[in-house]
Amino acid sequence: MQLKIFRQPSVFMSHVQSFLERNEALNNLPLGILYRLVRFEQEGEMSDPFQPLKMI
Repeated sequence: MQLKIFRQPSVFMSHVQSFLERNEALNNLPLGILYRLVRFEQEGEMSDPFQPLKMI
């Protein structure tokens, strides 16, 4: 098994998006979280990677 750590949500998304979207109904929650993290990254709000979790 190989573990890879991604520091940028957009890079992670480029690796997993097509796989997750193949069965979108099953992967809807992780896709939604990932889309939100990418949006935070694009808006410059990702100085703290756990910021989205603190908003809950």
